[in-house]
Amino acid sequence: MTTREEIKAKLDTLSDAAFEEVVKIIERQTYAERQMAALRNFAEGWTPEEEAAWLEGTKRRPWRTGSTEDAL
Repeated sequence: MTTREEIKAKLDTLSDAAFEEVVKIIERQTYAERQMAALRNFAEGWTPEEEAAWLEGTKRRPWRTGSTEDAL
């Protein structure tokens, strides 16, 4: 596994364009983590009836590609 110090040293050698790409990747990862946390908080404490209604209402959505357990 690469240490933090090794990563920091590699970052210092990147071109400006490459560094910007790394920043974009980190920002996308951070955004995805926030979205998943929001989804977990949203779904927390649902009754079985509420969960069934959500699943029924979203099963035909184009973004619906897997089970809710895959998303959580």
